[in-house]
Amino acid sequence: MIEDILLQSIRDMLDNVSNSTYDLFSPLPIYLPQEDGNKSESFIALRSDGIEEHETLEKYFTMSVSVILRTIPNESGNDGTTEEEHRAIAKQLYDFLDCRNERVNDLNNDNGINVFDFRTSEPRNDVDEGNLSVIGQTVVLTLSDSDITDLPTDDDSKIVLRNGFIDYNNTLNPTTLFADQWTTLPNNGQGGFTNKNFPPSNVTELMDTGNGSIDTTQLNLGDTILIRNDFSVTPSTNNALLEMRYQLGSGSNSYTLETVTSRLDDGSGKAYRFSLKPDLIYMGDENTRANPIVIQIKLSTDGTVSNAGSVIQVIRR
Repeated sequence: MIEDILLQSIRDMLDNVSNSTYDLFSPLPIYLPQEDGNKSESFIALRSDGIEEHETLEKYFTMSVSVILRTIPNESGNDGTTEEEHRAIAKQLYDFLDCRNERVNDLNNDNGINVFDFRTSEPRNDVDEGNLSVIGQTVVLTLSDSDITDLPTDDDSKIVLRNGFIDYNNTLNPTTLFADQWTTLPNNGQGGFTNKNFPPSNVTELMDTGNGSIDTTQLNLGDTILIRNDFSVTPSTNNALLEMRYQLGSGSNSYTLETVTSRLDDGSGKAYRFSLKPDLIYMGDENTRANPIVIQIKLSTDGTVSNAGSVIQVIRR
């Protein structure tokens, strides 16, 4: 996991400091979470407090790390550390970590990740509980597409991938419908109500606006989409039957999800609008995720359809 790699890199960085320059903390052993336990010696422990997506930078993540210094108090009958000595060790450790540019360079040496920023907070000292100091680190790192795709999103990983939506507003002229023929709904995404301000994590597009098909190739297996289409159908004959379907997959593995939308029985030559019903599709396999999802309708008589657009909401696994 990314957390484990970064914690190991921070430990390597601390292990390689100059004993003469950082003589107070360099002799101390450093423990990762799986190694830490009750210790009868002074030590440094590293803890990850989780990873979440950066608020503004795409494909960047923020990881919170606690660098914990624990020393044995100087009590009667032992050779422990005084409060003053403990604070001096914590100050030296902080001074080392606070060299921001140098620490970024250290962490970018062959560890498989790209650290963008490394910020350090002042030590929080608690000498009432046995000489304990916690130095908080905020590490901003960028990941490759494959790393992002492989990020686990269960509770244990503490990685948060954001849900979101993109709304595609169409400006193309109405499309002619021929009786009992499936017709693809076009969508060029060029309308003034197109909204790409709130996309899900690591997604730039959810539709191919060249043909109006839904594009889920940037999603992960297990993700779900909700599609709310907005279109108006004008039949040439009263009491026409309207059906709708999604075409999914490819080749011999293609399949459809179909529904009877409505019986248009309030007269011919008038527009019937359909805009509130969401449809759910989940990414259960690569055949669904990696191929276009085509939106089509079929009318039992001739007519026209005017497509206002589709909003696609992503729910992360």
